[in-house]
Amino acid sequence: MELKAEPRVSLITPCWNGEKHLWYFLDSLLEQTYTNVEFFFINDGSTDRTEEVFKSYEDRLKAKGWDVFYIYQENKGQAAALNQGLKRFTGDYLIWPDSDDILYPNHIEEKVKFMEENLQYGLAYCILDIVYEDDLSKVLYQYKRDKTQNLFNKLICNNGVLWEPIGTIARARAFLETVPSREIFESRAGQNCQMQLPIAYKYPCGFINKALGKYVKRESSHSTLASKRKIAKMKLSLEVWFHTLDRMNCIPKHKLLFYKLQIILANIIKETLPYIFCIKNEYKLAKKYRKILILFGGKFELKKYS
Repeated sequence: MELKAEPRVSLITPCWNGEKHLWYFLDSLLEQTYTNVEFFFINDGSTDRTEEVFKSYEDRLKAKGWDVFYIYQENKGQAAALNQGLKRFTGDYLIWPDSDDILYPNHIEEKVKFMEENLQYGLAYCILDIVYEDDLSKVLYQYKRDKTQNLFNKLICNNGVLWEPIGTIARARAFLETVPSREIFESRAGQNCQMQLPIAYKYPCGFINKALGKYVKRESSHSTLASKRKIAKMKLSLEVWFHTLDRMNCIPKHKLLFYKLQIILANIIKETLPYIFCIKNEYKLAKKYRKILILFGGKFELKKYS
């Protein structure tokens, strides 16, 4: 009996000024058990030693049997960098980890195995171990996505969603069907929303009940810095969501308006109201109405703001 060939996996990673953390990401790629991989590394206009660090690993990655592509672009942001790989990939599956993630050795193998055994899914999510950059060996807690297969409404409400790209795998056929242009809106953030939302509208999503990587919390990361500017973050989120929905020709106009209103309401409730309540020293009031807010906007973390 002829053995079935391994499906091809396209790994796409943007990177900007990653010399301090890139080594542990690339080390984790060298340990991968899966062999049929094309790896696109996009240097997004780095001004440090990112290129030098990557080049020191390039031959070793190729020695694994991987096809490795180094692409340099002027700094335009992660979404624009991701587009460089989306225009070129040829694989059966898409994985797009960040350059400061750590993939466990069976990361790609387990994700592909799950998708091959569950052909109905357009996306699948694994569990992630969360660590801080000052101690990569100490797992603090885990991220788990909601196990519901109907993910679209949870995505637009930002409710129980695992946004970190290392947690995701997408079936290439599903991506190309829903994003035939092979490009996403070139914003400075929100690329993971744009990758997932179109697929989730048309396909059910699966859950891999295994921790397959480490998401590294860094104080200087884009997501950490953005979380300190709530209003600006909300404005950017709305822009990304609206552009993504407008590009999805499969959504009827009346539903498109409803989804946009739902997104606005969810963002106001999840981001703005808790902030307003807390900044006015009305933390107890916010806590009292938390259950009501959840009905409209989903889950959110209530924090005291200084």
